[in-house]
Amino acid sequence: MKDIGCKEAAGLEYNKILVEKSKSYFPNIEVYRGDLLEFTGYNTYDILYTYNPISKNSMMYKALIHIIQNMKIGATLYYANYNLSHNTLIDS
Repeated sequence: MKDIGCKEAAGLEYNKILVEKSKSYFPNIEVYRGDLLEFTGYNTYDILYTYNPISKNSMMYKALIHIIQNMKIGATLYYANYNLSHNTLIDS
């Protein structure tokens, strides 16, 4: 990540196997195992990125609210989901 200007980076993953794979692929990045709905460290990061972390729309809505309420002022959240529209998020 330093090659794109980040001084440090961290990851959050629920699946134990993916945590271990991530650590082996990115040995210089701290990867935490945890639930995005329970993680309390969002306020320590300037940039947050998530890609399709929860397939159930109503749970993803709760997760996004949790992240936004806990991220620090001035931080940026990038959220990518290949199968979600605003309507399905609200209607779920």
